[in-house]
Amino acid sequence: MSAILFGGCSPAVTYRMEPEYRQSGFSMKRLADCSMTVFPLLSSLGPDTTRFFSAFRHEKLLSRMRPDIQVTRSDRFQNEVRAVYGKATADSFLHALGDGHVAVLQTTDSVWNLVKTDFAVVTRIANGLTIHAFSGKTKRKVTLELEIWDPTLPEVVWRATAKAENLDRSMSDRDFVFSALRKAYDHFPVYQPGMNETNW
Repeated sequence: MSAILFGGCSPAVTYRMEPEYRQSGFSMKRLADCSMTVFPLLSSLGPDTTRFFSAFRHEKLLSRMRPDIQVTRSDRFQNEVRAVYGKATADSFLHALGDGHVAVLQTTDSVWNLVKTDFAVVTRIANGLTIHAFSGKTKRKVTLELEIWDPTLPEVVWRATAKAENLDRSMSDRDFVFSALRKAYDHFPVYQPGMNETNW
């Protein structure tokens, strides 16, 4: 497994990106000019629908960083799931995404069929903690999991982990997590045409 280390805006923040999985036979070429449904930041507690981590904020961030991708927030999909299958099904689906219950999610074909884009992007907080040292210094850590789902299968076709550490209180918890999200999207997979291909 390879890892990508890079510094943040402040020397007190470090980031680490670790690619974990790529489905056998999945071609990065499919990401060229594709469409993606993006969900709000998820966790085992459910979706974070605050302004800072909502699907709307994710849509704006990913659209700005990856103008080659047509990004759609999950609101329309979630509303359609509620209309067709009810609120309980919509909520349980989001909680399964937040918990990373792949086996459960792979058996919900009828729900995935309501995704109208080529792929779906899931970002979840795997864990986060704050360490108070005896020296008085504070260290914060957060781990984000990113997944690209193919709703037609439905299966994960790409997965990576983004880790961030902050060695002081130079930014709020919210800004710290959002900075990790930005770095994660900054290393989102991109299709690189070969030398014998003419369409870039």
